[in-house]
Amino acid sequence: AITAERAFLAWMGGGCNIPLGAHGHVENGQLTLRGFVSNADGTHTIRRTTTGSVKEASETGRFLAKQISDEGGEEILMSVVELPPANNKAHDLTVQVENRSEI
Repeated sequence: AITAERAFLAWMGGGCNIPLGAHGHVENGQLTLRGFVSNADGTHTIRRTTTGSVKEASETGRFLAKQISDEGGEEILMSVVELPPANNKAHDLTVQVENRSEI
């Protein structure tokens, strides 16, 4: 689950000061990943959930991040911080996440 969470955060370009998050749960080999992004005051939030195989945790995290981003999440993030669009730098971060071993 942590691999999916990290992939989500990396793809979105998030850190500790950005209102976004992901939570993964594994049951019977099936990963459920919930993610969200919000503006600074919490008045506009996008929440989505997806499922996938534990073996495809990184792909599941990136899929959910892209889904949220495409549904307005990127605009929300841009309103919170002045950064390049999340998906421009996130692919570099994703490589870093994929190269880490599970904790």
